[in-house]
Amino acid sequence: MNGAIKHLGDNLTGEGGGDEEVIVVDLGRLPQEVTGLVFTVNSFSGQKFTEVAKAYRRLLDATTGAGTGPLRPHHSGAPDRRDDG
Repeated sequence: MNGAIKHLGDNLTGEGGGDEEVIVVDLGRLPQEVTGLVFTVNSFSGQKFTEVAKAYRRLLDATTGAGTGPLRPHHSGAPDRRDDG
């Protein structure tokens, strides 16, 4: 992928603050044939995400800082919801 996608490491302990794991995607470096991206999130220990304190994921523009706000897992197994607060 021409260095367009980089995973910055895996935190297996949950220790630390802020974003524990980061994937950086430079959209400008992706081949033109790429029409979409899929990110899969899993729990190393097999926990459900509803059992993980403060579990969330979000998308950010590294240049502007604009983003989606954290997406938190639902208890019902329904699609994730946006949580701006």
